[in-house]
Amino acid sequence: MSNRSFLTVVKNYEKLARLGREIITHKEFVITMPQERIYEEQMKQENRIEMFHKQVNKSNKYWRRNKETINEFWTGLS
Repeated sequence: MSNRSFLTVVKNYEKLARLGREIITHKEFVITMPQERIYEEQMKQENRIEMFHKQVNKSNKYWRRNKETINEFWTGLS
């Protein structure tokens, strides 16, 4: 396997972290929103949470299949 696989692993988890931050900051965003738009934002939040669950599963599955790709980055100290 190439280091490209390891880069994909890292990018998957970075995407997951960004999505998690969006979920966390949603509450602060909704507080300042006009009442008539809150339902729409709640639906967006629901979609983000579903995407988060899917991305967790996808990222973990990919990592399990490509664990050895990190080997080329080891320094030999561990």
